[in-house]
Amino acid sequence: MFEIDAGHIQALFERQKGRCALSGLPIEASKVSPTASLDRIESHRGYVRGNVQWVHKVVNIMKQNSDEAYFVAMCKQVAAHRGGGVQLSDDHRRLLAGQPILSKDRLSPPPGLSEFAAKKVAKTSDDSIGFGILL
Repeated sequence: MFEIDAGHIQALFERQKGRCALSGLPIEASKVSPTASLDRIESHRGYVRGNVQWVHKVVNIMKQNSDEAYFVAMCKQVAAHRGGGVQLSDDHRRLLAGQPILSKDRLSPPPGLSEFAAKKVAKTSDDSIGFGILL
């Protein structure tokens, strides 16, 4: 069921101030490199007013068909099991959002996240920095 229109989803994006409703990360709705994804809060319901929100595309991939309450509870369990919530720096949050960081210095892993690695990638004429998870 799809009962919303372009005006509603544009207004929703503006109300969220270009931020993911679940992670708070900045999201882009551009045609070139979009990171915004329209999500159903309760996945068993349709795309109807009051049941949609903008989220980062990676968050939506992870959430899949889960309702928001279940997804958030699972994320809290994973964070608790991995040693609690780790506060990321602004640059690390920008990397997670798919944006270049402001600092030109190499980032070290956030405290408690040895799997997080920052590396330089050639995406633009300047040396933008990307991130990866080392497995």
